[in-house]
Amino acid sequence: MAGARAAFTARPVIDAQRVFVFSSGGFVSLSGTVDAENGRRLAQETVEKIPGVSGVLNEIIAIPPTRRTASRY
Repeated sequence: MAGARAAFTARPVIDAQRVFVFSSGGFVSLSGTVDAENGRRLAQETVEKIPGVSGVLNEIIAIPPTRRTASRY
């Protein structure tokens, strides 16, 4: 959904390259990762404001940057 990508770009808390958006018939599914819980909520609230969206399934996982780095080793 192009509208979600554009909206995420305007929000520095949300890395649009780590959040995936799928839509069908007004319903949107979000997945991927963000750095904090507020980014997860902000992604959902941003998509809910897009005209034509009637429901959002938010499967985004909040993973703090220190946990992502630590899990690589």
